[in-house]
Amino acid sequence: MKQILFGLILLLILAGGQVWSEDTEVLIMPVDQIKIGMKGYGKTVFKGSRIEKFDIEVIGVWKNIFPKQDMILIRCHHPVTDKAGVIQGMSGSPIYVVTDADREPEGKVIGALAYSWSFTKESIAGVTPIENMLKESRKPLEKKQARFRDLRVPENQMAGNPDFSRGQLVPLKTPLFVSGLSPRRMKDLEKSLAPFNLFPIQAGGASTDIKETVSEDLEPGSAVGVTLVRGDVDWTAIGTVTYKEKDKVLAFGHPLLQFGELSAPLTTAYIYEVLPSSAMSFKLGSGVKEVGRLTQDRRSTIVGVMGEKSKMIPMKVSVENLKTRVKESFNYELLPNRLIMPSLLSSILWSSIDTVEPSRDTATVEILTKIKVKGFDPVSTRRVISTRPSGVAWESMYENFWPIWYNPYKELSVENMSFDLRVWNKNTSAAIEKVWLEKKIVEPNELIKLNVVLKPHNQEKVTRQIGFLLPPDLPDQDFSITLTGGNYLVPDRPRPRNVKELLEYLELYYDARDLVVVIPFKETTVKYGGYNLKKLPNSVISQFVNQTNDLVATSPGVGSGYHQSQSPTLQELVELSRNSQRVFQRTEYIISGAQTVHLKVRRKKRR
Repeated sequence: MKQILFGLILLLILAGGQVWSEDTEVLIMPVDQIKIGMKGYGKTVFKGSRIEKFDIEVIGVWKNIFPKQDMILIRCHHPVTDKAGVIQGMSGSPIYVVTDADREPEGKVIGALAYSWSFTKESIAGVTPIENMLKESRKPLEKKQARFRDLRVPENQMAGNPDFSRGQLVPLKTPLFVSGLSPRRMKDLEKSLAPFNLFPIQAGGASTDIKETVSEDLEPGSAVGVTLVRGDVDWTAIGTVTYKEKDKVLAFGHPLLQFGELSAPLTTAYIYEVLPSSAMSFKLGSGVKEVGRLTQDRRSTIVGVMGEKSKMIPMKVSVENLKTRVKESFNYELLPNRLIMPSLLSSILWSSIDTVEPSRDTATVEILTKIKVKGFDPVSTRRVISTRPSGVAWESMYENFWPIWYNPYKELSVENMSFDLRVWNKNTSAAIEKVWLEKKIVEPNELIKLNVVLKPHNQEKVTRQIGFLLPPDLPDQDFSITLTGGNYLVPDRPRPRNVKELLEYLELYYDARDLVVVIPFKETTVKYGGYNLKKLPNSVISQFVNQTNDLVATSPGVGSGYHQSQSPTLQELVELSRNSQRVFQRTEYIISGAQTVHLKVRRKKRR
């Protein structure tokens, strides 16, 4: 019955007739009926939580400015907008025109204030027609979020990158009020969120006395928030409610992140003041209380449902300065969205590290991560990196979360996660500067000695030697041997066949402090027991390699069909897989770079 009723209403709208919302009793005026010179008003919050009216006049209608969407141009008039112009945070302010004050004193809603130009001196704004907002709010849900490649918008279309020289009309940026983030990281956050049309503003969470003054109800003109991070911090994007029918709320008049379907906490909000700016004025505010759940993030509107709860990902962070022994711990909840989470996580982790006063230059960080994926055992990883700001998070994102989110097997849900960060203010990186072999032509069972010169940061060069043996019955062949750091390699394992194997593989990364010698194998024939064993897999050949001092299989890369042992001469860890032999030597440095040398294996000719 509801679908039939909405269909009739939509037909009336498209036909140019008058309709109204059963709940708001506010008439809707289709864009085709709007004329230049019509006057009316808008509703928004300039201070506190009190909804105020501002005067408007229609100055034009642009047809098909975007695909299948028109734009209404208005001039605003109010003591605040006369001084500050169109304000970030006004996005979604409902706009009404009044053509018959006696019969229709409230007028008819035409849409949401949502667009403007930067650096303009006039309070001129673009209004998203209400028909577009209602139509998009009725789109059926797919029950899943689109992948990142489907959602990219060219940079010249993003509000975060307006082309001032051409006077580009852009959606108002959405102010994201950020608490609990160090000032050093605000600039990084602003840069990473620019493609999402979010403008981070340093702010604090709402105090108790403010929370008590803000109504839990939302109505057209109310300040409304969408929370991205909460807990020991509060990061809430704030705009204005445009329209409400029963428990459904439409707001913003443009997308928040344009993710299609998006679940996030919907909150009430408080506005402290409007801050005028020659570039783009903005409201200064805070999210107050969760009152619903955002369900859709469309091109012309966001849609929320009152009374519902949104799932967030709990995250614990502990951080310790290993030199001073200063420790801090934090509890957060993050928006469970893989598209924006890298930007959020990066800023949160490095801001947490700031509390133990890391170096402004490169520091060394040990990252112990635990991720609980629904239906599987927790995944624990350990990394040591030497990095600049935000490197910690990106390291974790690429090595841990990307394989989980974009695995080819099934959609996975992260239930919770934790990060244990240990920091010391020293650049422990060392570059591989030179590599050479003591002998370039060797016999199959001859000890090979490889020398390497490392250049540590701000220190004198050091020389290391790595010794190893090749399988004893290798045929004559040439090798290109590569020496690199453990952070540049992944274990030579078969492709995982299912989620369980994938999650197990995440724990098998090498240590960045390892020097790793990689010797790729060709097809190999081994003579054993009087027989020629042709084209053996190296898991079988491994039985002939370094057969003394076998280690328990607990090191990275160990698995079925893999062999690890120690060289009896130089005590190097050796890993032999199907495709290569790898020799490891632990150092006190984070190894960077790679070098290649050439080796010939030649058997002595018997007379």
